[in-house]
Amino acid sequence: MAIDFHAHFIAPKLMEILEARGSDPRISHGVGGSLYHMPVSTLPFSSLYFDMAERIDYLDHVGIEKQLLSLPGLLGVDYLPLDQSLPMVKASNDGIALACAKYSDRIYGLVALPLGSNDAMLDELKRCVEDFGFIGEILANNSFLSLDHTNQLKPLFKYANKKKLHFFINLSNLYRHTGNKNRSDYYKRLAKKYQSKNPYFRYVQAQISLERMQYKNALNHIKNAINKKEDEARFYKLQSEIHTLLGNRREASKAIRSADNIGAGTL
Repeated sequence: MAIDFHAHFIAPKLMEILEARGSDPRISHGVGGSLYHMPVSTLPFSSLYFDMAERIDYLDHVGIEKQLLSLPGLLGVDYLPLDQSLPMVKASNDGIALACAKYSDRIYGLVALPLGSNDAMLDELKRCVEDFGFIGEILANNSFLSLDHTNQLKPLFKYANKKKLHFFINLSNLYRHTGNKNRSDYYKRLAKKYQSKNPYFRYVQAQISLERMQYKNALNHIKNAINKKEDEARFYKLQSEIHTLLGNRREASKAIRSADNIGAGTL
C-alpha cells in the first residue's frame, strides 16, 4: 500500500480569507495565473491545493491509496498574531475535517495550531481530535530549540500521549535552524535513503519522468520499482507504456503480459 505522509491542503474557506488579505500571507490572481505570497517568497497556486475531487483523481493516477494532509507551515499562517492566525487555522482544520469525512478511507488530517498562544494551541488540538478524529498535529521547527520553550508545550505532549497522537516535525529543517549542518544533512540523506527503497516512490518518479518525456529515466525508475516489488500490475503497465514510446515493441508486449498474469494470479 502506498501512503503519502506529507501533503498539503488549502481549505476553500482559508483560501477566501487569504484572497481578501492585503499583506502576506495572501493569494493573488492575475493574467499569468495565481500566486501564494509567503513571508519569504511566492509559489504558483493551483486547484490541486484546494479541489479534493481533483486531488483524489491525481492520487488514483499515481497509485497512492491514502494521504495525510496538513497546513504547510512555510506559508506563514500559523505564525501570525493570534487574532489573525486563529480564524485561519480553524478554517484550515475545518476544511481538512470535511475532506476526511468525505473521503474517510483515503484522507487523514493533522491539526494546524495557532502558535501565538499555548492555551489556544491546546484548545484547538482538543477540538480537532475530539470533534473530528484528527490523528496528530504539526509542530513548529523551533519547538525544541531550548528546554524552556519545550517545557511550555508540556500540556500538548501530555494530551498527545493520552490520545496516542502523532507529532510531525521536519528534523532536517530543525537542525538547519540550529546551525547543525551535519545533523541536518544526515536526516536529509536518511529521508532520501528510504525514498530510494520505496518502490512506489520510484513508480511516481517514473511517471514524472514520463510526463517530461525523459523516457530513459522513466524506464530506469520503473525497472527499480519492479525489482523491489514484482507483483504490482500497475508497474508493468507503466513499463509497457514507456517501452512503446521508446519503440521497444517486444519489451512492451512482455511487460503487458506480466501485468495480465498478475491480474490472473499466475505470476
